[in-house]
Amino acid sequence: MFLNGRDVKFKFTVGASFEIADMCPEGKLDNIGALFEGSYREAAENEHKFVLALNKGYIESMKYSNPKFDEEPLKEEEIMLLDQNEYEQLSQEAFAAYLGDSKRKITTAPVSTKKKGQSAVKK
Repeated sequence: MFLNGRDVKFKFTVGASFEIADMCPEGKLDNIGALFEGSYREAAENEHKFVLALNKGYIESMKYSNPKFDEEPLKEEEIMLLDQNEYEQLSQEAFAAYLGDSKRKITTAPVSTKKKGQSAVKK
């Protein structure tokens, strides 16, 4: 997203995951949904921190790979001055980076089916 004269991007780095997990209940990233619940203000403040952490992840990774990269991370004030449409677009791009960079593998065991009075049949 182009904002205040620069292209704002996001990356779900390990550092960003630490910042986000620290905000989650019990410090568990699996509890991320709880960040966006509660009062409007609580959810919005957590969303701001989420957006800032992902943008900081992008900026820091770029600076590490290219020492001449000189962009600064977003500031809370910049987010507070956006209109609702701009804010929604910014948030969507941050969530897309989070979801795109955090594809998780879930492995499940096959479910055995057994009817009442019968034992499960193993194949």
